[in-house]
Amino acid sequence: MFDLSSHQLITACAAAVAFVAISARLYPRLSLSGPLTKTGEGNGERHGSRQHYTTWKAAELFLNPPNTDIQALLLSRSIPNQRLVRAFGLNNTFVSADPHIHSQFRSRAVKIMNSVTSWSTLFDIASEAAETSLPAAPHSSSPYDIFIQDITIRVVLIGLLGVDRNPEDLDPISVRAVGTLISQLWTLSKTVHEPDQALKDQLRFHLARLFGDQSEFDNPLDFLIPTWETLWRVVATTLAYTHRNVQYRSAFSRLAEERSMKQFRTAEDGTPSAQSVITEVLRLHPPSRRIHRAVPSGYLPGFLEWVIGRHYRPEVADIEAVHHSQDIWGPTSNVFDPMRHEGLEMTEDRRTLAFGAGRLQCIAKNWAPMAAGIIVAAILDKLHPDVDTGFESEFRVIEGDCLGGRDGWEGWSVVRL
Repeated sequence: MFDLSSHQLITACAAAVAFVAISARLYPRLSLSGPLTKTGEGNGERHGSRQHYTTWKAAELFLNPPNTDIQALLLSRSIPNQRLVRAFGLNNTFVSADPHIHSQFRSRAVKIMNSVTSWSTLFDIASEAAETSLPAAPHSSSPYDIFIQDITIRVVLIGLLGVDRNPEDLDPISVRAVGTLISQLWTLSKTVHEPDQALKDQLRFHLARLFGDQSEFDNPLDFLIPTWETLWRVVATTLAYTHRNVQYRSAFSRLAEERSMKQFRTAEDGTPSAQSVITEVLRLHPPSRRIHRAVPSGYLPGFLEWVIGRHYRPEVADIEAVHHSQDIWGPTSNVFDPMRHEGLEMTEDRRTLAFGAGRLQCIAKNWAPMAAGIIVAAILDKLHPDVDTGFESEFRVIEGDCLGGRDGWEGWSVVRL
């Protein structure tokens, strides 16, 4: 029997605890494991201290680990996203480990999507938004990314978040400011611990002007950012590929005429469906190129947790690498080809990971592609009227050197002739 009152034993125990604590600080792999199941490190590549999962199976397992409770999954997602709390004051499922907040957010998101009772209504809103956002004066132009941002912000505010106004009635200065400020703060949040408070104050000011007293949200950004920030980039990339391709345009022209999910999925006359065009955009240009998670590092006995605390290391599902894999898509994996999705046997590894996987998969995965397609159809309808009318469009999309993403659209513009 040990004599716990022994000075020597107490000293030895304290020294052991101190040694383990210091070791864990110096070597994070020794620190506490959490409830997440660890995926095999042989399934990816190591970039510095970060494990990157670059095959479909490894990425899917990383995002959907077995025997893991929902709180552990939420915590793993929320830790890398704390920068968005500092930038935007968010308190939604993407930044919180609270299952109650997660459940509330999902319920509210379903309600928002269900509020779109008619795709025709969404098309009409997008059409009016496009008309409002087009350059007004002859020989004038608008930066391409700003043009798409303006349209999609109007569509999201009116069509989804319940702002009871017409697209042309939303203050254009505030519409443009909200898009620009969200993009600025998002970029800054990656490099600056605490983004400029003046930018955050400006964003709140312009949001208040757009919502007025109509907002039902404590923080509209909790829903505006997850909806708009991805949507505008998918629309921008899709339009960039389709605006001068007659076959692709015809798919969206048919969707403009028949605004239904059936038409969205229908390919005709050897041309791809609008769905296949959107799917190829999501494959080649996934909005989230890499999905980050915080994974518990190593193992320590639970009784030491109060001394050391839990340590996490960043790991990444490299969605872009998975989607570009030649093992899955062959030698043309980096080529934009919507026809690859027509009549294709949908094997497991050809399913998109653009919306994540498992229990934290994006709730809008079935809704968002159709919404993007409807908005693209409405814009193309303004840029390229039906050729049967004999009316030549007075607008042109001027292309830059390369496709952008959240930024990188230099040289792109929409011009009124």
